[in-house]
Amino acid sequence: MAVIAGDITFSGGPLSYTYRLSGFRVKFGSISDRGSEHRVNSFAFPGELQLYGYNIDLYKTFVEAADKPNGLAAFAAMLQVRSLSNTFQLKGIELQALIPPIDEYMTYEGSLPFPSCAETITWIILNMAIQVSERELKTLRQLRVEKTLWSASMADNFRPVNALNNRSVRTNINFFPKVCKRAHTSLFHLNDPRCRFFTHVILAN
Repeated sequence: MAVIAGDITFSGGPLSYTYRLSGFRVKFGSISDRGSEHRVNSFAFPGELQLYGYNIDLYKTFVEAADKPNGLAAFAAMLQVRSLSNTFQLKGIELQALIPPIDEYMTYEGSLPFPSCAETITWIILNMAIQVSERELKTLRQLRVEKTLWSASMADNFRPVNALNNRSVRTNINFFPKVCKRAHTSLFHLNDPRCRFFTHVILAN
């Protein structure tokens, strides 16, 4: 897992505690019909960005929180192929540039997709995908496990889909038109002192 420096925290929405962003992983396939570790209606995406945080209200480090109740939370954003490349000037890495708006999501209590595979993580699956081109995916697929041309590709680094095992998947996605225009607003804070970034999540009544 790549480590994220700084003090970025998130809370609210389906979370009862405050979590500090600790690291991220990018999962992707060698071809575009697979790569994501989550599927929607049995549909796999070519890749998935995962952002991991640990509970700073109860624990001091990611390692301590990893196998504890309510220890971890993670955002997952799917990668979706589009025809055009995304070209922009990036000065450092800003969270806004990595993930789509956190307006609608699905959430469930699950497990880490890497050892120790502890079932201590709240997954938040964003309803809006990150748009990437086939050219950008091709660049990802050229990444190697080691710094040699003959080392293995990093592609197909995703874990196979597991059964839900009676887990409840909750969502704030409104699948039906609202009868009235009123909506209950719940703040889902994603705080970064470097960019003062936050978004609102609108919960369907």
